[in-house]
Amino acid sequence: MGGTGFIGSNLAHKLALEGYDVEVLTRNPHICPITFNHPKIFCSPWNGFSDADLTPFVEGADVVVNLIGEGIATKRWTSARKREILQSRVIATTALANAISMAYRKPKIVIQGSAVGFYGYEYLGADPADEFSEKGNGFLADVCQKWEDSILPIEGLVERLVIVRTGVVLGHGGFLKRLMQPFKFGIGGKIGDGLQPFPWIHRDDVAYSIIWIIKNSTARGVFNLVSPEYACYLDFVKAFGKALNRPTVFCTPTFALKSLFGEEMANEILLGGREVVPRRLKEFGYVFKYPNLEDALKSIVKGDV
Repeated sequence: MGGTGFIGSNLAHKLALEGYDVEVLTRNPHICPITFNHPKIFCSPWNGFSDADLTPFVEGADVVVNLIGEGIATKRWTSARKREILQSRVIATTALANAISMAYRKPKIVIQGSAVGFYGYEYLGADPADEFSEKGNGFLADVCQKWEDSILPIEGLVERLVIVRTGVVLGHGGFLKRLMQPFKFGIGGKIGDGLQPFPWIHRDDVAYSIIWIIKNSTARGVFNLVSPEYACYLDFVKAFGKALNRPTVFCTPTFALKSLFGEEMANEILLGGREVVPRRLKEFGYVFKYPNLEDALKSIVKGDV
């Protein structure tokens, strides 16, 4: 679920390379031949809300991964858009929980997507958030809480339930796609004061950590999928400019962002944030392929040229 998106498509490919048969459920199956070209990846239509239609796919599955959800930063947060962001996650996840409950042979492992937005966006004076930190304030924190709560009815029905809270995912597409052109033209730069925390992770580390979790029989509960290296937004700007060999002297002032995106969206996505640490991944021994921001961005830019 969510397998044709920026994160899910990369995960599907890497699971297939590991030898898994991957069934991708999507509302747009016509894009699958373009997205995937692998004999172990199959696509089936699903409308995003029918639990009865979902039950045959979860019946006897070894692993179910749910990454479905409307993008949080693709459109301005009107009341209608906020409702879409929430409902796209909660309705689909509730259907998944119902389908698993109805299945005779339950999946062994369920991996449920979430985000570090769970910890809120007010970073001044806040301690780093790990998997045991409380929910923060704001719209995204509320969305994450309701998203995660939607899957909890299956706890105890499956061997392992894992919730992955993902930071800003860096790779070809997604967040960097929107920034690539202005930075290439030398008009990239910080937003606000640039000191807001930037909890990031390379797209490959998202996939590899999820595969690692699948294979680790003791991994259950919540895992933060973020790099172990702290960075603020200004660190990201400098590293991205260096990777592209472009200047990063421009600055977008706070008032302009609030005017363009609205105060709530600007505060939560652009001007705020929380430092988040991958405490449990480190304790369990996961080794990051890209722990360093500069190295991660260089690898992405090198592949983009």
